[in-house]
Amino acid sequence: MSGLPEPLETRVWGNADRVLRFERTEDVTKWVENELQGWTLKQAPSNRPLAQAWDSQRSGLQQIANFARQLEPLVSASQPISERAQHDIAQALGRVRNSLTPIAQGILLTAEHPSYRFIADLAQKDGDGAAMLLLASRSDGAQAISRLAPPAPLDAIARIGVGLAESGDKSEDIEAYRRQLASISNESGKTLTDLREALRKEAVAAEQTAAAHADRVEDHKREWKGLVEKCNKDWNELKALYDEKLSLLAPTDYWTTQAEQYKSQGIRYAIAFSVVLLASIFVFAIFGIDELKNKDAHSVLITVLPVLVPAFAGIWVLRILGRQLAESLSMMKDANERVTLVKTFLALMRDEKAGKAVVKEEDRALILHALFRQSRITSVDDSPPINAFEAVYRYGRPH
Repeated sequence: MSGLPEPLETRVWGNADRVLRFERTEDVTKWVENELQGWTLKQAPSNRPLAQAWDSQRSGLQQIANFARQLEPLVSASQPISERAQHDIAQALGRVRNSLTPIAQGILLTAEHPSYRFIADLAQKDGDGAAMLLLASRSDGAQAISRLAPPAPLDAIARIGVGLAESGDKSEDIEAYRRQLASISNESGKTLTDLREALRKEAVAAEQTAAAHADRVEDHKREWKGLVEKCNKDWNELKALYDEKLSLLAPTDYWTTQAEQYKSQGIRYAIAFSVVLLASIFVFAIFGIDELKNKDAHSVLITVLPVLVPAFAGIWVLRILGRQLAESLSMMKDANERVTLVKTFLALMRDEKAGKAVVKEEDRALILHALFRQSRITSVDDSPPINAFEAVYRYGRPH
């Protein structure tokens, strides 16, 4: 199908209410073919000017079809239209539009002209009469007839009267046409009623569809609003979780560092304890045993005292080193426990399956209290044994 860039319109001379409208080149060519079938003479006019007038009617219609066929390949091209092609289309469209101008001017008649019926009847009987009536029905008919030779118009006009008289009374045909028109009118009214009912149903269906669409839109809006609120809530929870985890990273690093430091201190104290112990044993084995074997001393105290004093000093040093070693190991264990508490607390803050924290607010206070409790491990000396008064105060009270 070859659609026109813009519809072609022209009014029909002699029938002011009729407007021809063409939206495709095929519409133009089909209309011209139907018109040419109606403008066909059974016998050509004997008068040359009348024959030329009839041929001019047919050639004018044929020219419209030719211009439409020239335009068809231009508007049906599938490739992109260039500026050159647009120029050619505009020119071809202008030729078609100009060829339709004689119809509006009354130079070319159509089958919708009031005189067409009589011209068509005469065309089957008398070519000269049909051509003369054609000229008389044109807008320039008076000038065209005046240019004919004097005998020809009178003779043709006489034959027009005879031809119309021979056509007989058309009252029966008119009545039949009226009945057909009444039947068509009734059918048209019924069809119009059906169309109105169909349009009403379509309008109702369209309203229902619009209402259903509006409901779906509202449902989608509510779902979207719920999703947005849920996303905001989850985001706030994740942000709070991130902030809390970030705030707990510093204690985790601190206690991890402390555990490493206590471990290093414990290793150093263990080495020192071992060195002092081995040195004490070595000194006792070298000097103490020989000193104890000395029997020249007059008193046992004098004999033991040189060995007892260094031994007591060594034991006191070993006691201090042992306490520091035990303290370092205990502090390392305490620091590792705190690191474990922090990691456990972080793991319990959000469950991947449940999507929420496992610990509750009341549990959080207990965990944080245990995590940030004060260390009770100190390096103070062991307390001396309790005296008799304190023993009576502690254990002698009645229960």
